[in-house]
Amino acid sequence: MQDPVAEGCDLAAGQFGIIDEAFARHAISVIPQVETDSVASLLAQVATGNWACIVPHTWLWTSSLGADIRAVEMVDPVLKSEIALATNSAGSGSPIARALTACAQQLALNEFFDAQLLGITHRR
Repeated sequence: MQDPVAEGCDLAAGQFGIIDEAFARHAISVIPQVETDSVASLLAQVATGNWACIVPHTWLWTSSLGADIRAVEMVDPVLKSEIALATNSAGSGSPIARALTACAQQLALNEFFDAQLLGITHRR
């Protein structure tokens, strides 16, 4: 039996191994038709009505999505990627680095992003 194929746009090859793994867990083969490192270009392709794309959710509220573009949150599985804040370990660091570190330790980004997504995505 042949795997179903999802065709669409994707960011540059190698940047979304996590997405490939998510599709593979559901026995779906994805064959990108457009590859770019520009989210704006992907959204422009989607606006034509002939494409779909996967983009980081932060682009959904930083870009002007027309009424003809619908955002759907990927929920099975939920895709997450770890990020890190790197500072110089020699010494106490600059005042701005110390302030950034202190602020980052107090952030509740999951709650912030979840609240942002509720207003712009259509859950399936």
